[in-house]
Amino acid sequence: MKFLSSLAIALSSTVVFSQAGPIDFEPTGYGANWAWTTFENGPNAPLEMVSNPAPGGINLSSTVAKFTALVSGAPWAGFESVHGQGIGVFNLTAANCQIKVMVYKSVISPVGLKFATPSGASSGQIW
Repeated sequence: MKFLSSLAIALSSTVVFSQAGPIDFEPTGYGANWAWTTFENGPNAPLEMVSNPAPGGINLSSTVAKFTALVSGAPWAGFESVHGQGIGVFNLTAANCQIKVMVYKSVISPVGLKFATPSGASSGQIW
């Protein structure tokens, strides 16, 4: 069984858009109360908000998102926020953004990040 125990995404930009961030999963921050959906993960258990299992180092958050990739799930199993809700609308370009993801895992494996347009098209996956 693979574990993806924490994920925090920080979106920083030199141009102001209407995105809500950084995504920190704290009760008073962004992400903890969003509508998250898991996909391609066997019975698709929901994304959990839990206490940070490793609060030292670079991630000092008290709350993190926990996704458990099941053996019965696909290699690309994951979770997503509902399109048009939560993060808001923004234009992600190489010239105006920086993406940081903090991930704590008990098993080494790739982590991907994908953004989608309002129509559901993908902007491609970042590994």
